[in-house]
Amino acid sequence: MGKRWCAALLCAVLACSMTGCGDFLDREWYEVKDHSPTYYEGEGRDVLRADTYQDLVNNILILVGNHAESGTIWLYYAQEGLDAAEAAEKASREVEKDTPMGSYAVSYIQYTVDDTARNYSEIVVTIGYKRTEKEIINMVHATNVSALHDLLSDAAAEGKTSLVVQLSAFEGQSYQVRQAVAQVQAAVGGSGWTTNFYPNADNPGVVEIIMR
Repeated sequence: MGKRWCAALLCAVLACSMTGCGDFLDREWYEVKDHSPTYYEGEGRDVLRADTYQDLVNNILILVGNHAESGTIWLYYAQEGLDAAEAAEKASREVEKDTPMGSYAVSYIQYTVDDTARNYSEIVVTIGYKRTEKEIINMVHATNVSALHDLLSDAAAEGKTSLVVQLSAFEGQSYQVRQAVAQVQAAVGGSGWTTNFYPNADNPGVVEIIMR
């Protein structure tokens, strides 16, 4: 598990170095910012550190991105004076309901909080999924809606029955998404295609197209 987490963090760091930041963990797009203090602790390098509420949200999303069934986060008290139980509850619900990746992939999030350490709370998160690890890995990433037409055309030509795209610059363009889907569906003679937006059509970051 530690190796997979480290790989995820490395990808996030590389994305930040090349583009300024990635689309994964922002407050709106859930990016890992360059100044984020998130990193691994513990003797086995298998514990995520959080100094702020946003770090806590980001850490849970890292676990989701790795399809991890559980993970440990040390939430330190220094910067925001967070109540660990309240922060864990709020962050878990935010990831599950309000983030594109969480609303697409997560069925539930549970947690326990241990406050016995002197300067941090240990939060152990348990995650249930409604998507398989393969479905998350097969998710396609695009920088904008204009790329969706070509991605969908290629998927249809390959005989795929679904396409899931994570968009980094969506800006509420659900109409354009539906328009692109309708154009490709007509071009290939398809029917009954459905489009799902996560977390919702007003503020989606993940689009799922089911092709009949």
